[in-house]
Amino acid sequence: MIYTVISTVEKNRIQQSRDCRIIRQPLNPFPDSLTEYIENTKNESLKQERRLAYSILFCSLKAFFGLDAPQLLRTENGKPYLKNCNISISLSHSDGIAAVCISDEGQIGIDIQSEIAPEKQEKLKKRFFTDYEVKNERITAEYYFCTFCDNEAIFDSIDPDICDTDDFSSKWSAAESLMKLNGGGFGDIASLPHLAKKSKTDIREIIISKKYYLAISIKQEE
Repeated sequence: MIYTVISTVEKNRIQQSRDCRIIRQPLNPFPDSLTEYIENTKNESLKQERRLAYSILFCSLKAFFGLDAPQLLRTENGKPYLKNCNISISLSHSDGIAAVCISDEGQIGIDIQSEIAPEKQEKLKKRFFTDYEVKNERITAEYYFCTFCDNEAIFDSIDPDICDTDDFSSKWSAAESLMKLNGGGFGDIASLPHLAKKSKTDIREIIISKKYYLAISIKQEE
């Protein structure tokens, strides 16, 4: 199964689905190495988002897969993975929100992106973007919104809206999820057309205090 969980630094809420089911999970302390990685972040906003993302990750691994103390490692390119475990993980954060995807169905990549302002879009198009087509395809996954209260994570099921892929921000989010799936970064941006053909990408729209785009990519079966 594929689980996607989002949360916000602020106490914002998101509309629950009608068939909402709530899961509660106690918070556990981070490993020392991860605490050091987060605390060494100089930007305070970025530090909060990273702390939130890893809080979601560890609580989700326990809630959905029963993993108590998974060992988190990184590839040379910085892609996080779990040691001696067939569960794939991917994390993203942007502008006060964090998202985590965990899967036992193969490699995944996730990106969450706030709506990109028009003037910034033009700069990104000139510096990074390459022309590629991405088909917005549904992935069988469960979506949750996570809140933290009294040392406990509370998971509420949600149902994000399907997104139109003509928007630049949604396409940018899809590109990032594809590159994370591949384990690389912007050095792989030229390979986007190839990655898009070999993968399936599900793009959703989430509105909390403003609009965000959430993209999940998985490798297609050969």
